[in-house]
Amino acid sequence: MKLAEHPAAERVEIKLPSMMAACNPSIVLDGDRIRAVVRTVNYRLLPTGSIWIKGSGPDTVNWLVDLDAQTLGQINAMQIDDSAIRAAPMASNGLEDMRLFAWRGGWWGLASGYCGRNDSNTMILAPVAPVMDRKVVLLSPTREKKEKNWVTAVIDGELYFIHWISPISVYKYAGNQMLEPVFFGDAYKDLMGWSGSSQAVPYNGKLLACIHRRMGEKCGRDPITYVHRLVEIDHETWEIGRLSPIFAFEGDQVEFNSGLSVTSDSVLFSYGVKDCAAVVLRLPIVAVDQIFEGQLV
Repeated sequence: MKLAEHPAAERVEIKLPSMMAACNPSIVLDGDRIRAVVRTVNYRLLPTGSIWIKGSGPDTVNWLVDLDAQTLGQINAMQIDDSAIRAAPMASNGLEDMRLFAWRGGWWGLASGYCGRNDSNTMILAPVAPVMDRKVVLLSPTREKKEKNWVTAVIDGELYFIHWISPISVYKYAGNQMLEPVFFGDAYKDLMGWSGSSQAVPYNGKLLACIHRRMGEKCGRDPITYVHRLVEIDHETWEIGRLSPIFAFEGDQVEFNSGLSVTSDSVLFSYGVKDCAAVVLRLPIVAVDQIFEGQLV
């Protein structure tokens, strides 16, 4: 199942005035605009999953972009100055794959700070602005060296993180660096090896999120591909409900979803393709149930 083949699909690619490659946008709806944070990188992805780097190491620069919510036309683009955050060792190579969400009357992002010197990733929470100079470092609840792809959910003004998908583990942000354990569930066989992709957003009284899994091993014989699914989660019990079949956005390749937005009449996905394209795909709202049913009409 390829979502871009839906007969009513609308696809736009975000273009930036940068020599770095745009990828992995995250989106939220803001009135008549779609706000986006778009990652740009200084490398090229190889079919084996390894990267070719132009420079001393992989680097990320993020951009703020506005799109027209009706036409999906691009309105503007502004490079984010995160030099103050990069001064910290855990984010010296930039903020990777930021997820954008509304919270506390403003725009916030949850990103994976990368330190090439230590080959480590640390989750960083920060207000999103043209100049990002404030941050909260969220330490790994399981003391992992690499932390990426947490799912964010804002419920009644409180911020939650889904750390693992299977077995599902949920934490509530308690201020400063504190994470309050909320729920630890059983493992789901069908979700072993799956990780978060998009934010979790309200849909029909539940939370709706897109998750992903990498297929193949880096530097192996076969090309690396990424596949996705939709999942519904009950935000009161944190039990997983509906789970969609596996789908692609455009084909068998590296595609990485990092944004999801649902309106009264449409669902929007934002994703990167081969770490060199930043795409927003809009489908009619009926497509959500069609995806769960495994057949786009």
